[in-house]
Amino acid sequence: MSLSSTLVPALPPLGTYELVATVIEAWLYGLNCVLYSAAVYIICHRRSGFKAILLFSSSFLITIATCHIWVDGVALYQAFVLAPALAVDMQTMMQATTLFFEDTSSPLALAGVVLYVLVAFAQDLMLLWRLHVVWQHWWPVVVGSITELGSIGCTTLALILISNPNNTYTALPVYPVVVTAYALHLFFNCTVTFLIVYKLWSMGRKLQSFFPGQGGYYARGIGIMVESGSIYTMATTITLGLFVARTQIADSLTNVLTQLATLTPLLIIVRVGFTLSPVSAASSSAAATIQTPPSVSHEAPVTQSIHTRQTKLQQRAQDQARAREVRIAIRREVEFTNVQAPSQEEVDRDSFDLEMEEMGKKKEGIMSAEDVA
Repeated sequence: MSLSSTLVPALPPLGTYELVATVIEAWLYGLNCVLYSAAVYIICHRRSGFKAILLFSSSFLITIATCHIWVDGVALYQAFVLAPALAVDMQTMMQATTLFFEDTSSPLALAGVVLYVLVAFAQDLMLLWRLHVVWQHWWPVVVGSITELGSIGCTTLALILISNPNNTYTALPVYPVVVTAYALHLFFNCTVTFLIVYKLWSMGRKLQSFFPGQGGYYARGIGIMVESGSIYTMATTITLGLFVARTQIADSLTNVLTQLATLTPLLIIVRVGFTLSPVSAASSSAAATIQTPPSVSHEAPVTQSIHTRQTKLQQRAQDQARAREVRIAIRREVEFTNVQAPSQEEVDRDSFDLEMEEMGKKKEGIMSAEDVA
């Protein structure tokens, strides 16, 4: 045994778990602050009928995350500075730190758990709201709410039991309730996310029949939901497995889960805002489906310069028109699900008429520009 190991004993396992978990939580909190700033920018600069809901929910989540990391910082200070202050040797100091973290009924420990429950409940409410917006029916929300109520009941009972100083998370009265609460919470997240993804996939397939080439708009939304939601889902699954195994690190992972529960909704808002703009999706689809006839592509140099000056206004008008078509199709698909999709001949005829109309507008613009010149 070396001299350094005898003079400075290693940190106890529980203290090490809490310290590492808090460091990871601090890093995730910094990421959440960046995502929150981007989310506020997107919410305030995009036209949407849900600005108030998104802004309030995002602000509530980041507030809870801030309070939680403050509580964990105070807990670390008390565990590593105040608790060992009266110890007579190093071994007693380490024991004081371990006893502090093992006391799950302390005010700081209960405050951290309550904050995690609040942020998880807020995230579940946002999932239910997205489920209602996508389905436009109440029965999926009712099914999800039943599971959420069961999770809330088990969580409340676990908080009551853990407030007793004689109980721990691995004790017989608390252990089955905590495992059931985590299992219901995980089942709720997986089920609601699956329902949202399935509805987006179904709407994308039907929209493809109305407007060929527009199905990718929903495919990107599905990717965002699955990728963003899988982060918190995987972390919850790992925590549930550690609770089932009755390990001490499971309690420390709730620090990380609090920040991940805040990160997931903010990440969805940011990714949707920056990658799922209807105008950009419509313009890319229009560029892929509408081709310029050869008679218009070969223009004189003077005509090409005039056409270049008009490109921005014409492109903006085309993007706005295509975006309106996409919104109308989406609204029609949501509200009139029984309407039969048009045949391929009708789609081709409409596309040909649209091309002829655009050719006429371009020729009229060229002639008027030449007259002005």
